Amino acid sequence: MPPRPLADPREIAELTGLEFLELTPEDWRVLLDAGAVPRTLSATSISARSNRGPRPIVALANENLALWDRPPITETIVDGDLGPLP
Repeated sequence: MPPRPLADPREIAELTGLEFLELTPEDWRVLLDAGAVPRTLSATSISARSNRGPRPIVALANENLALWDRPPITETIVDGDLGPLP
């Protein structure tokens, strides 16, 4: 069955024993803002299929990691000239 949008992502908090959860960035934002991320999770995934770049996704992942007192994802910005395009 293909994934489908949730009517209300906060309903996920009612699922007991949930260990893995993959959601869109928008649904993660709803859960994080509501304080409704299930504490039973052992792993999470952010299904990002957009051209927004990695920084908003890293920020969401870091918020999730902070819930379990895990270290954040380290961001490294490399600045330089890659030369002319072939």
